[in-house]
Amino acid sequence: MRSQYDTVIIGIAIGACFPVLSYLAIQTIFDTLTSMNLIDGVTSSSALGRERSLFLFAICGNIIPIQIMNKKKWTQAIRGLMFPTFFYIAFWMYTYGPYLLHNF
Repeated sequence: MRSQYDTVIIGIAIGACFPVLSYLAIQTIFDTLTSMNLIDGVTSSSALGRERSLFLFAICGNIIPIQIMNKKKWTQAIRGLMFPTFFYIAFWMYTYGPYLLHNF
């Protein structure tokens, strides 16, 4: 029997919210480590690289709900989760892609 949560709308909601929560969690960890002097603070030359990496890690954070949904066989929710994930990837490529292609 199919779960009531196996819907495209639930997948879209999770896919849109989870990267934002992942970004906030990763940013908090970096800020905490910086305040404890365990890692270097952000300088103007490293700010873009750290921001770019944080956004990429936050997008990759969607792997966690995908794995959970896959174990529960929520195929429709996984399908819904892909829409915001692709949107975030396209936004990341639009924002940081030209810089990466130009400098590497």
